[in-house]
Amino acid sequence: MFNQYLIEKKSLTISTEIPYFCEKYYCDETKKCRRYYEKISREEYADGLYQCPYGFSCYKSTGRIYSCLIVVGHSDLSKVNVHLKTYKQNTKDFSNYTINQLRTIIRYNEELEHKQKILRLTIHDLKNMAKHFMDLTEIVKQDADLVKKIEQDDELFSAIEGYSLIQYRLDYHDQLLNNQEIYGNEKRNINFHKMIMKLSKLMQYRGHKKDVSIEFHGYTNNKFWCSRDMYLASFIFIENAIKYAEQFSTINIYFNDRGRNTTEVKIINICKTISASEMNKIYNDGFRGGQAQATSKGSGLGLGLAKKICERSGVELRTEFHESDSNKGEFVVDLSIQKEMVEKI
Repeated sequence: MFNQYLIEKKSLTISTEIPYFCEKYYCDETKKCRRYYEKISREEYADGLYQCPYGFSCYKSTGRIYSCLIVVGHSDLSKVNVHLKTYKQNTKDFSNYTINQLRTIIRYNEELEHKQKILRLTIHDLKNMAKHFMDLTEIVKQDADLVKKIEQDDELFSAIEGYSLIQYRLDYHDQLLNNQEIYGNEKRNINFHKMIMKLSKLMQYRGHKKDVSIEFHGYTNNKFWCSRDMYLASFIFIENAIKYAEQFSTINIYFNDRGRNTTEVKIINICKTISASEMNKIYNDGFRGGQAQATSKGSGLGLGLAKKICERSGVELRTEFHESDSNKGEFVVDLSIQKEMVEKI
């Protein structure tokens, strides 16, 4: 067990009655404890292990400090033992504490199960709604004149064709919620040029709002027996390119076959400067760079998910940022699809 200090709220959550002196010292506003937490909360103190004034190890990570840890070779138990002798804990108190903790865990599990049921029902209803519109779409597409009009209007095309992607994403989340194997569980023949062209057309209406265009260069004849999850990964790459592209800029997508067994795809957009430290964290779940937070809404989950899909689908992914001036540059998503890799997954 450990205590948890929230840096943003400047408060300590007591997770355990052992050792009692830590709780007492902090709650009694012992200056040594408070100054210590405030000190290592500062930005100049990087995430990692530290030692508190009373000998315990503390671990700082993403806005939290976990204290009362005993780490071999790091904690100073000679300091800890002195203070443990000062405060005695009644066996009955500890038993009551343990029972209360078990009750809390049981209640939490019951609440979690209830929420999961609600999530499953919600996804089920959304999937039925999406299927309803997909069935109507198939009826509409039987009219050749209507199909021509749809293909000529980006917004209408996205509205009609977008439901298949929504249905797939709901299936993906449904399987994830039910702890099923979701990566590589279904394969199909994928021509990455056709797939990305269609996804780009589905998303183009978003680009129109900020005068961002998409241009395609090259072509690929190769097809790969590949995980269909690459549809979702490719959608994320294109969605991000449009979301973060500078106004009035162009997103360039390059296709290149290297023989029959390898295809390379590059998606390049002009965006605000991304620092080297931000690039190192770009796949971390929940991470969003400074410019991303300032210019758009998001959860910071997309690229991390796309990377996992690429890894488990056998697709090599690289991302780079090339600065062109003081406040902007090119963000590059580089995909390498090799038949030997993707077809053995």
